[in-house]
Amino acid sequence: MIDQIEIVPVAVPLRRPHKMAVGTVHKLESIIIQVRTSDGVVGIGEAAPSPFVSHETRESVLAALSKYLGPWLIGKDPFNIEATLGAFARLMKGNSFAKAAIDLACHDILGKVLGVPAYNLLGGKVRDEIPLSWSLASSDVKADLDEAHDILRREGVTTFKIKAGVLRPKEDVYRIRKIREVLGDDIDLRVDANQAWTPEVAVSVIKEIEECNITFVEQPVPGWNLDGMRRVASDVTVPIMVDEGLLTPDDALRHVVSGAADILGIKVMKHGGLRGSKKIAAIAEAAGLSCYLGSRMALTVCAAASVHFGISTHEIRYGCEEFCDLLTEDVIAVNPVSVKNGSVQPFEGKGLGVELDPVKIARYQVGERVIVR
Repeated sequence: MIDQIEIVPVAVPLRRPHKMAVGTVHKLESIIIQVRTSDGVVGIGEAAPSPFVSHETRESVLAALSKYLGPWLIGKDPFNIEATLGAFARLMKGNSFAKAAIDLACHDILGKVLGVPAYNLLGGKVRDEIPLSWSLASSDVKADLDEAHDILRREGVTTFKIKAGVLRPKEDVYRIRKIREVLGDDIDLRVDANQAWTPEVAVSVIKEIEECNITFVEQPVPGWNLDGMRRVASDVTVPIMVDEGLLTPDDALRHVVSGAADILGIKVMKHGGLRGSKKIAAIAEAAGLSCYLGSRMALTVCAAASVHFGISTHEIRYGCEEFCDLLTEDVIAVNPVSVKNGSVQPFEGKGLGVELDPVKIARYQVGERVIVR
């Protein structure tokens, strides 16, 4: 049974500002939790909310975990993950990031008790590694190209996602065309507008960059605008991916039925953890659609969970986004994300396979550590 939950807020600087249409990230703020059982097994979880891309903040996650979800969890069996998440749905509406932290920690406990990696709890391996997509998010052509060439040389990455929407549409078109011209036709290019455009602007921009052989355009219009997504998807030939508009299985079903998306963007945090992410993937499977695995600007714990999910899920056919272990100035785990020949390697330890570095946790801690018993 669970007898204690430790909650630690941390903030880790990024190597360079990460510019998106919705805002610029300079440091990654996250909540690390450690859930301890009466047998002494400790499960690690993480919640990494960003106020301008989620409905949660660091403060709201701390409140949800310390005042509502955490106290309910004390005395419960960590193996009963589905029952726990069902109870959470009745206890608190939304709050998927806070719930994801506990989902991850319970999977970590389960894997450690059974002596298996988390991907075995999710159905086992369907692939041995996940191709990595690197986001170019400086909004400056020269800086983007310098970074792309560096990542190509160091990590072997040949897939890049261009963050658009910070600049004016014409400037974005120029930037995308220039990156394609310089990097060449063998590079896989994607574009992410992060909800920046109206449907009319989105259609216009996408038609202007069709010649650049773009693999997909991610969330061109605001997440709430389902009809706008449908209009864009029906008017262009480039596949359209939903991200910010996809939080719940209901959202996935609406996008599928209305023809508003060709690809579903899955991020473990926004779906409440590994269980919720599998439900989204099942809808994609039923609809004959593929998925892309995003990172949601999180640290090693969430990255590890995402990798376990991607390794064990057929529908992740567009690879995964760069994880912030690769973007931060430092890492909080002894064993961070590993990239080999342009692909992310699985975490092979028991459970999530992450060992936290207590010195780094203490260094980047912001605010008070909370203990729930």
